Amino acid sequence: MGFLWFGKNIDTWKDIGSEKDLKEQQTKLQVEWDVTLAKKTEAERFSNAYADEAAKEGTSSGTRERAAYEMSQLTKRTRRLDEEINLIQVNLETVQTVLALKDAEQRDKDLSVSLGNLNPDKLQDTLTKATQARKEQRNLAKEINTIVTSQSSAMTIEVEKDEDIRAAEAEIEKRRAGA
Repeated sequence: MGFLWFGKNIDTWKDIGSEKDLKEQQTKLQVEWDVTLAKKTEAERFSNAYADEAAKEGTSSGTRERAAYEMSQLTKRTRRLDEEINLIQVNLETVQTVLALKDAEQRDKDLSVSLGNLNPDKLQDTLTKATQARKEQRNLAKEINTIVTSQSSAMTIEVEKDEDIRAAEAEIEKRRAGA
């Protein structure tokens, strides 16, 4: 059985990994988080730049449409990056929890005995179920938001355009009006 990100066989608590391995994994996850966050920030910056350029006086409707399309693609990328960040956070929290248990184990020998008798399948199943429940909650919140906003927004003739393009076009028009 593999344990979370390690992919190696875990038969006892001791097999989960050494403190050194866990700290290396923690550092790796922190770097992944920083890189993914930088990518998200860059996507948001590009989206704002497209909106600013498209909102300038004298910009053609074709250029505004292209900017709206690019902004919608960047919005989708930002969402994917948010999902990656959430997964990284869950894995990082797990590593930190295991590190805390290992630290507590060193201080308390009774805890070491309890953890040594712990079935790794049960530990992984519990962590997996908690992660799935968090994801299902996010998906349910998205569904509710879609239902509520679809009932309150006006019908558009351009049904082939997705919500992100329409939102980007609205942002461009808002900036044009304010310019």
